[in-house]
This record gives sequence, structure tokens and C-alpha cells, in this order.
Amino acid sequence: MTALAAAALVVSGGSTTASASDAPSRTTHGPCQYTQTPDEPAARPVPLPPDPRHTPSHGTVGMAVRTSQGPLPLRLDRAKAPCTVQSFVHLARHRFYDRTVCHRLTAYPTLKVLQCGDPTGTGEGGPGYEYKDELPVDLPPAPSDPTGVRRLYRRHASAADRAAQRPAVLPALMNCGAGTVGQARLVSR
Repeated sequence: MTALAAAALVVSGGSTTASASDAPSRTTHGPCQYTQTPDEPAARPVPLPPDPRHTPSHGTVGMAVRTSQGPLPLRLDRAKAPCTVQSFVHLARHRFYDRTVCHRLTAYPTLKVLQCGDPTGTGEGGPGYEYKDELPVDLPPAPSDPTGVRRLYRRHASAADRAAQRPAVLPALMNCGAGTVGQARLVSR
């Protein structure tokens, strides 16, 4: 702030403090519509991801997540979740995940999860933006469903239903509320 601007605030009785909710949210104009979340700022500063009019929606992106136990290879499928892949790659390029810890390990027989990638180390730190869900359309029937009908599982589906849907290692994005996803995590089964 310049001295002139500071003086103008003093003369006008203005204040330089503003809450996060006073800041307008920015939204990208492409199909992903990444939207800043002023009430939940980024745990580590990153800009909004690029959101080209034609977000890449075919092919795969290979990545390796370096861990203290060696590299963890990932293959991200743009056809299944183009906005999620775009966000995950963007965060990795901006070093959002660098020097983060794995803050949660769940080893239940029906759900084995290793969560990593939160700069705060608490599971609460996100990238400061959200975007719409990209729900899978090829889920198998619920194991407990005798009709064999394909179902989209609710957010609070049973652990057994969720575990039956997942491959051995899956990069996942944590849900930030109905219709949104946020920070990427690694989920292992």
C-alpha cells in the first residue's frame, strides 16, 4: 500500500481489514469452472488451474509421487475425470504437495486408506478452490444389491460399498460439500 493510499484511508476513516467472505469469488470460464473459496483459503498459495474451453478429455497422464518408501506410480485417466486430472496435475506442478505428510492411515478390513497431500498435515487444508463433481458412470452394482442394478453411491455409502468400487491405488479428491470436490489425496486399498 502506498503512503498516499494509506493516508486516504485514514482521512476517510476507512479500514484495511476485510473478512474472507467479503472478497468476491473468482470462477474460471471453461467447462471445469474452478471457483475460489474465500472462506476456505489455500493451505499453500496456488492460482486457479487453467480451464481451457476444450479441457483435455482423452488419454492418460503418468505421474510418480515420491515418498520416503519410494515412488508411487499413478496413471490419471482424462476420459473419466478431465477436470480432476487437470487440477491434480496443476497442484503437482505448483508444488502444492511438496514436503507434505501422510496424515491418516485407516487399515480396516473393508476400507484401507492412506491420505497424503495436505500442506497443513491435518486433512483440513485445501487448494483454495473447488469445482463440480465428476461422478463415475461405470460403477458395479452394490455387493449387497440382489437386483444387479448399477447405482451411484451416496456420499455416505457404507465402507463395504465404497471399498468394492475402488482399484488397488487411486488418487482421489476429497469432497468439499454437495456438488464439489477439492484437494487431491492418495487412497490405497
